[in-house]
Amino acid sequence: MEKAEKNKEIFVVYKNKEGKFFAENDKENSLIKVELAVKRPSNEQQQEAQKVYAKSFREFVEAGAIVRPQLDAILRSRNMWDDVRQKEFDSLTQKINNNTLKLRKGGIKFNDATKIAKDTIKLRNELFRLTLEKNQLDQNTAESQSENTRFNYLIAVCTVYNDTGKSFFESYEDYKKQDQVGNVVVNLAGEGFWKLTTGLGSDFREDFFEYKFLKKYSLCDEKLRLIDKQNRLIDLEGNFIDENGRFIKYGEDGKTFIYIDKDGNEVDKEGNPIVEFVPFLDEEGNPIEEKKNDDKKE
Repeated sequence: MEKAEKNKEIFVVYKNKEGKFFAENDKENSLIKVELAVKRPSNEQQQEAQKVYAKSFREFVEAGAIVRPQLDAILRSRNMWDDVRQKEFDSLTQKINNNTLKLRKGGIKFNDATKIAKDTIKLRNELFRLTLEKNQLDQNTAESQSENTRFNYLIAVCTVYNDTGKSFFESYEDYKKQDQVGNVVVNLAGEGFWKLTTGLGSDFREDFFEYKFLKKYSLCDEKLRLIDKQNRLIDLEGNFIDENGRFIKYGEDGKTFIYIDKDGNEVDKEGNPIVEFVPFLDEEGNPIEEKKNDDKKE
């Protein structure tokens, strides 16, 4: 998003002569720049969106979609959720809350605070893993699908040309049609509307206190990746990694590096071990020379 205002989120797209939209200009800068915006829905638009939700909900239920009150029983019947998982979920949540409180209060050694922040990241990863299947099934509930329909309807009616305020999509049906053909405006408008109405940025981790702590004391970069004092990327265990998360080992200059595996052994760019080949041996222990086929066929 290029810039934001209180009641709307502005973004830029580029259009060619055929009327197709792109997220970026081409190398020749030959495309036409178009400034769009998503605005906050009015009361009337929200009321219409609620009608869309209600109609959609009835249709999904009639089509056999489950409703959320049934979700827990279904998860347990499929062994996707039980008392053990629920207890683990509650325990992880409590630990995260306790760690967040410690970081907010301060008054402890900085190294201990840093360890708490990193431990909290691990706890959230575990919590995410634990609830992934549960959330995936929730996406199929009538409520969740209807919420998506309402969200898409609001994007359709709230996306406008920034200079004139004229609606970009002719109707909700036009919005769905543009989504099917892959118009980039659909995704960009969706991102802007989400950010505008929830107050969340593109990376939800920015709102977690452990990342606020790490960022405040320059322990992570703008992309929320952990770094050392020389701004080199590291993982949660302190191992050096590259931009793709692969293990690396720096040379004496602290800049050049080689790729390594998790045990510290050198590997090539494809991840293959770098070793010196020794000839195979025959039964008497003598090296076996590789046979070369010099015959050539036309």
